[in-house]
Amino acid sequence: MAITETSEVRDGEDAAPGVELDPNSPDFRRDPYPTYERLRNECPVAHSDQFGGFWMLSRYNDVKDVARNPELFTSRQGITLPPAGNPMPFMPIELDPPEHTKYRRALQAWFSVRAMEKLEPRIREIVVELIDEIAPRGEADLAEAVAAPVPPIVIALLLGLPQGDWPRFRELGDDMIAAAEVEDQQRGAVCAMELLTYLNAQIDDRRSNPADDMLTRMLAIEIDGEPIPSESVLALAFFLLMAGHETTIGGISMMLMHVAKNPGVKQRLIDDPTLVEKAVEEALRFEPPVQSLARTVARDVTVGGVDLAEGDRLVLSWASANRDSTVFADADQFVLDRARNPHVAFGDGIHRCLGASLARLEMRVVLQEVLKRIPNYTITDEAEIVIGGYLARHVTRLPVRW
Repeated sequence: MAITETSEVRDGEDAAPGVELDPNSPDFRRDPYPTYERLRNECPVAHSDQFGGFWMLSRYNDVKDVARNPELFTSRQGITLPPAGNPMPFMPIELDPPEHTKYRRALQAWFSVRAMEKLEPRIREIVVELIDEIAPRGEADLAEAVAAPVPPIVIALLLGLPQGDWPRFRELGDDMIAAAEVEDQQRGAVCAMELLTYLNAQIDDRRSNPADDMLTRMLAIEIDGEPIPSESVLALAFFLLMAGHETTIGGISMMLMHVAKNPGVKQRLIDDPTLVEKAVEEALRFEPPVQSLARTVARDVTVGGVDLAEGDRLVLSWASANRDSTVFADADQFVLDRARNPHVAFGDGIHRCLGASLARLEMRVVLQEVLKRIPNYTITDEAEIVIGGYLARHVTRLPVRW
């Protein structure tokens, strides 16, 4: 076990070798994986002065150990670093047991594999419509034309929001995350407040006009025999709206890019469509859209030989863990037919992503339909690809032709 409690904490920064860790640097934003490799090899418990100071874990086993120990590493002080700017907790991911357990149990069935399978025909219709719109052109920005609209349209469908509203809440979500990454609290607060005002109006409408959607079902949630407070309904809706589209945009866009960059992989998928699910899993391992999430040290503790103090911020790097060569052979290669792929793109432990089945479904359907309708798509110019985001890594520009 890499984690032990300690009653006497030394200056942990002196215990960690020096590896520069600056998530704001252009080189790191463009390609963080060389830095992650150095961290795993030289400084698996690394310190950064960015964002008020934090520690980062980069090795697979350390990351999993901490993720599975909510008693020592709390989520209640926030799970994003820098802070995402949410004015109320992201629920249930920013709760600890026992409250977390109660809320998660109330939501779990809504996102089961069986529940998501019922959505597949409608999701496929959405994806086909978007691809068929661009297919005659012979070229497009797949990030903007397909990856960006699918997740917000689907989350609007689930929550019961007007489909035509997705461009606005997608824009607000993007702006809120972008503001957080540069620590522009004022701008982030404006975006968050507009989103909350919008959602609150939708929730108020469901009180008078119930519908067959998640917003209506949230109003009926009971915890310990009592209806949950109105602010909890709003917090749940806010988190599902943000998490339900920001991260999956990254998953879809990264997957389409890496499949295009690997012509041999793409041809195998065309020849054998049953491999699509493996491609989805490898895309998630290779380039997870949520690169990391944070915890706060609840009690003095030693992690990987480094002593941490109560209140220290600790970042779990899912992206680095997914490239750990002690777990994944050829970790820096996109390997389609991995016999075993225990990636942590959706996190681990009690806070493992509630919407993993939905994300996988959307990614699978998009890849199936792209390969069916524009199978010969190729990247126009790799120099024109734009990758953005730290809290939610995604391709913002993916020019292709077919």
